[in-house]
Amino acid sequence: IGTTVLEVQSTIEATRMSPIPESAPPASEPDPDATAFATPIPDASAPPEPVAPPPAPEPFAAEPPAPEPAYSEPPAPEPAPAPFGAPPPPAGGPPPAGAGQGYGAPDQGYQQPAYEQPAYGQPPPGGGYGQPGGPMVPGGYGAASPLKTREAVTEWLLCYFVPLYSLFWFHRANAEMQQWSGGRIDYNAGSSLVALTLGWFIIVPPFVAWASFQGRIRAAQQMAGLPPTASFWGSVGRMFLLGYGYKWHQDQFNEIAVRQPQG
Repeated sequence: IGTTVLEVQSTIEATRMSPIPESAPPASEPDPDATAFATPIPDASAPPEPVAPPPAPEPFAAEPPAPEPAYSEPPAPEPAPAPFGAPPPPAGGPPPAGAGQGYGAPDQGYQQPAYEQPAYGQPPPGGGYGQPGGPMVPGGYGAASPLKTREAVTEWLLCYFVPLYSLFWFHRANAEMQQWSGGRIDYNAGSSLVALTLGWFIIVPPFVAWASFQGRIRAAQQMAGLPPTASFWGSVGRMFLLGYGYKWHQDQFNEIAVRQPQG
């Protein structure tokens, strides 16, 4: 260090290495340098010791069945099928004992009197025929009615291609409605036919006569219990469609003819 020199000397001699012997020492003389193990290492190739299986679980003890009752009611016998053509049983179940024989429960609804057809010309119980959607006249009133049912398409074609037939159709329809209503629907054949023929020179009378014709049809529909569907402009508009108004009115007459007029 600087100009100073330090020299270190040891008094211990250097370690001497002895040579390794060529053969291992005998077994009787244990090597002091060997490491001794108190527990021997087991051989890996030896089979493992068998393990005892766990004990089997005890079987489940089922509950004993419930004892059967000493007495049980026998099942009800099934009803025998009704013979072919017999009327079905009432919806509320079989009638009580004695029903229909003058005793029993009269307020159960059994043995109700059947519906009786009203006499010809008499209104049914509960209202007349003049109600919308009401029943039709019994006995086929259309066959005996002054207002007859006719094929609408045939009448339409005859009125469209035969002008004189259209005048006859007009007069016949008004006359039958007047007779069907018992004179309550007024119709003057002379003035109406003159208005449809000679009235075209003035233009106005034919439209007045046709409007009155529509009013008669509406009155007949109301007396028959039908909605009044006839109208002046509806008829005139259909007449421009190849005379389709004739068929439209004939269908209305057919609906009126099968009903009886009411007030």
